[in-house]
Amino acid sequence: MVSSAYTCTKESHPYVRSVCDAAEKGVKTLTAAAVSGAQPLLTRLEPQISTANEFACKGLDKLEEKLPILQQPPEKVTSPWGTPGGLWSSARSWDEPLLSPPSWWPGPGRCCRAR
Repeated sequence: MVSSAYTCTKESHPYVRSVCDAAEKGVKTLTAAAVSGAQPLLTRLEPQISTANEFACKGLDKLEEKLPILQQPPEKVTSPWGTPGGLWSSARSWDEPLLSPPSWWPGPGRCCRAR
């Protein structure tokens, strides 16, 4: 949506188009410089990144062992606030309040000050 509005505006207004074209060229140049400048750093850090990735994968494996619900498809798992069913069907009703509000509470969206 934003992209089509941007394109339409560029096509409709020649002065805006020239400014946008210059800005786009500048962004492309800066991006290319940033990528080429970062490449040596990424090459040097690759072993550390690989080690961190291994640890993260092992941690996720352990988490999936302890929480098998993570391997269930989304349609089988519903949140306690969603529709009933799925793995939460045996849970209590989540639209029931845990405690009743105090007698002085005027209700949601109303001011609590004395009138």
